Amino acid sequence: MRDHPIPKLRNLYWLLEQRLGDERRKPRPNRFTLQALERRRLQIKAQLSGAR
Repeated sequence: MRDHPIPKLRNLYWLLEQRLGDERRKPRPNRFTLQALERRRLQIKAQLSGAR
């Protein structure tokens, strides 16, 4: 039985959104972390839109 990549990607996307929100709410957000999370979020979004 194969794993389904789309629900996994959606779950990862959701986790990244949570992590981004947490980082943005910090008194002094780490800009490098924000950039990395945002870049990864956009990659996953592109994968999801291409997979449908």
